[in-house]
Amino acid sequence: MLIYLQILLIGCSLALDAFAVTVAHSLGDDHSLGDAHSISGRRLWRLPLAFALFQGIMPLLGYAVGHFALARFDMIADYVAVVVLVAVGANMIYQSVKSAKKEDEAPSKLTLWIIIASAIATSIDALAVGVTLPEMSVNPFISALIIAVVTLAICFVGIIIGRSGKSIIKMKNPEIIGGAVIILIGLKTLILQIV
Repeated sequence: MLIYLQILLIGCSLALDAFAVTVAHSLGDDHSLGDAHSISGRRLWRLPLAFALFQGIMPLLGYAVGHFALARFDMIADYVAVVVLVAVGANMIYQSVKSAKKEDEAPSKLTLWIIIASAIATSIDALAVGVTLPEMSVNPFISALIIAVVTLAICFVGIIIGRSGKSIIKMKNPEIIGGAVIILIGLKTLILQIV
């Protein structure tokens, strides 16, 4: 039973990047101004669902693929995550700057592509965790479910914090900060890969 507590802690650590990305996107949601100036509530709440789905699937893929394939993929996985995160963050900043010139336009566009790309980029570490599951002698499906539920809960908290943070920051386009945070997560991944 203690091993599943370890899986719970692993789930918390895997969810931190997804949490940061959720907060960053939530900063760009001005839900008080209505639909014309906010990310669709449904779309914003899809972030935690997408993150949880991918955080749950990736350990199962890692478990299935095994050590051999991951050893080859691991060399480029972090670089793929860096490119995706930097692209998502840069897009947030670009959309914010572009919409600052047009008051009628929503400052942030949370497209399905951005949701999926963010979910994949933040869940690549979970793939590596999946490879270690056989060594831990745990049920991979229960482990994946625990990781997914933890991610879902942490990301729901991220939406609440991000929405609250906008009123604290009092910035016209806080999604610039959100985009910068996502880029920094990508750069952190790059630095850890190089070092």
